[in-house]
Amino acid sequence: MASWQRKILLGDVWESDNIQLISRTIADRLAALPRIWGFDRVEQERERLVSEFSILVDDADATTYDFDVAMEELYDWGDTSLDDKLNGKKVCWISTMEKP
Repeated sequence: MASWQRKILLGDVWESDNIQLISRTIADRLAALPRIWGFDRVEQERERLVSEFSILVDDADATTYDFDVAMEELYDWGDTSLDDKLNGKKVCWISTMEKP
């Protein structure tokens, strides 16, 4: 099983169906994660994702599709390998079930 270096737990807001609320929560929790030193590409992508979810917060016309695309990118980022081992260190566990 992968060794997740960080976690984002969204169970407290996921069922709200409010794209802006969930996006704000994701942006805030992403921004608050501790930095992984030596992985600039991972950290740059984290900053881009914070920006992307922040844009969704302010976009009254944001659709479920827009949100789903951002979530797919978030999951891909979270699954980024930090070593060369099978099921080794990964960037971040993202859970829509667990509450913080």
